[in-house]
Amino acid sequence: DDARDAVAAMLGAHARDVVFTSGASEGNRFVVELLKGALPPGAAVVTSTMEHPSLKKPLDAAPFVLAPPPTLHAPQAASMRAVAIHVRISL
Repeated sequence: DDARDAVAAMLGAHARDVVFTSGASEGNRFVVELLKGALPPGAAVVTSTMEHPSLKKPLDAAPFVLAPPPTLHAPQAASMRAVAIHVRISL
C-alpha cells in the first residue's frame, strides 16, 4: 500500500485509482477492458498499424471501430468533437 500511495501522490491521483500489473501486456489488456466498460459499442478508437499484439488482439475483438490517427488541419481540429477518457495506470 505504501508504493500505491507514493505513485498516487506523484500522479496526483487517488490510491484506489492506481493499478499495478505484472507487465505491459497485462496492462494493455486491462486498458482495453476499461474502454469496453466506458465506451458504447461502435465507438471509434484511434489506433495504428504498429500496435503491439498485446494491444491489437484485444482491440480487434472489442466492439469498437478502429480508426487510423487523423491528419488534421487547424480548422478541422478546432471543429472536431472529442471524448477524452483518462485512465491512470502504473506498471
